[in-house]
Amino acid sequence: MSFPDFPGCVTAGTTLEEARAMAVEALALHIEGMRLDGEDVPAPSTLDAIMAVRENRDGVAVLVDGPPAKSLRVNITMPEDVLRQIDRRAEAQGTTRSGFLLRAAQRELEST
Repeated sequence: MSFPDFPGCVTAGTTLEEARAMAVEALALHIEGMRLDGEDVPAPSTLDAIMAVRENRDGVAVLVDGPPAKSLRVNITMPEDVLRQIDRRAEAQGTTRSGFLLRAAQRELEST
């Protein structure tokens, strides 16, 4: 198995299920190495984008979960009224302040 989003990360197995199980471990180790090296972990490509590449068309696509990202506590400063608005919106959406800020940051990062 190879990982289009992670060049150089490969694994194999005698059966598809064994290869998939080994792929989980290979991907986790590869991502850990990237993080230790200070590299950004890329956002996953869509299955359509991967299969649109000519070299991938004869392959069998298997989705593999990556390891969860490490969460860090941060301390930020912002105006009190903005924080109250964030808290109200987060509560209305049934989420936490952290979840709301994370989604807002992800949308902003994706738009650039």
